[in-house]
Amino acid sequence: ALLFLASVSGLCFAISLVLICVYLIRFCCCSNEDEEETKTQRVCCVTWSCVAAVIICCAGIGIGFYGNSETNDGVYQVTYSLLNANHTLSSIDSLVSETVALLSATVRGELTQLEETLSQRTELVAVVRNTRRQAEAVAQTLDGIPFWKDARGGASILAEQVGYLEDYRMTVMSFLVLILSWGSMGLETAAAVGLSDFCFEPDGYVMNTTQARTGLSPEILQYYLTCSQDIFNPFQQKNIVSIQSTLNITESNFHHLVALLNCRGLHK
Repeated sequence: ALLFLASVSGLCFAISLVLICVYLIRFCCCSNEDEEETKTQRVCCVTWSCVAAVIICCAGIGIGFYGNSETNDGVYQVTYSLLNANHTLSSIDSLVSETVALLSATVRGELTQLEETLSQRTELVAVVRNTRRQAEAVAQTLDGIPFWKDARGGASILAEQVGYLEDYRMTVMSFLVLILSWGSMGLETAAAVGLSDFCFEPDGYVMNTTQARTGLSPEILQYYLTCSQDIFNPFQQKNIVSIQSTLNITESNFHHLVALLNCRGLHK
């Protein structure tokens, strides 16, 4: 039963991971040109995928908690049963030892003295000897009842080992929970820092992503993303630069022409 619960919990986690991986692969590898679904349909698909993954993960966590509780109860019951069995066997051993010792003392003491006292009465001596043989047979039979003498204390030792295993299991689970807690905290911190940077200045990410997908120049993206009056129109910038260069050349030519047309140059 415990193996079944553990396998079901692991299966739920595996299914959720497979669903998430399949969706991420489809989202990352499928190109936008091949997709014919609308934005609403994509959002609906994302929502239901997340809901299914969350439900399966919650089911796996619930089954894991239930299995852990059942394991703890089972180990406690096994330990209690072993200790109870050890107490019962110890009580039986004590009673058998006490009874055998009492019968042996009676055979060696009272029956022997009674046989010596009634040595003149043959019929009574026969009865005493028969009683003595029966007492010895009963003592021998009782002495064979504790068949567990070779494994004395086995139940208590097994109970201690089961308790140690439960302690080790809880220690391992505690370390696992601690690692998962710190890991999730680190992941949450990294995600929070990344999202805070994105929310604080998303232009860089948007520009890089758009440029990678469309191949547009950074000037065009900067112009349309910021829409600032301080940025020149990238479609007019080339013409403006060409006109400015022409004006500069024309101005230089005018200055040169004025210098040549000056009368001083003719009277040198």
